[in-house]
Amino acid sequence: MKKVVSLLAFFVLAIGLLAGCGNGQQAAEKDKKAGMEKEQATIVVKDAEGKKTAEEKVDLKGQNLQDLMKEHFKVKENKGFFVEIEGISQDEAKNLYWVFEINGEQATKGAKDITPEKGDKIVWELIDFS
Repeated sequence: MKKVVSLLAFFVLAIGLLAGCGNGQQAAEKDKKAGMEKEQATIVVKDAEGKKTAEEKVDLKGQNLQDLMKEHFKVKENKGFFVEIEGISQDEAKNLYWVFEINGEQATKGAKDITPEKGDKIVWELIDFS
């Protein structure tokens, strides 16, 4: 009789533990559906030929674009402008300069004056201005 009671208690405990694990997974899925996903934007870097050289999803923490770039990419600046991103330098002699667009529209402000929002796609590209 003690064996049957012990075995029954073991099964009840095991089922309770499994049910608890399932509820945790269900809660995580419910949070995700309720909009609890991370607030992220995507940043893409392209060279002068338009070839993608880097892409990263970045977590948004209220930072401006300039700070996000410094945090997630290897960049060099001169007087507040990026002159090199991921080892690719602009070239004044060839009129090649870094520009960026957000969600397909050319930026009208500098990176320090823009705070990306959830779902934004920012594309940096080396453009020929000749």
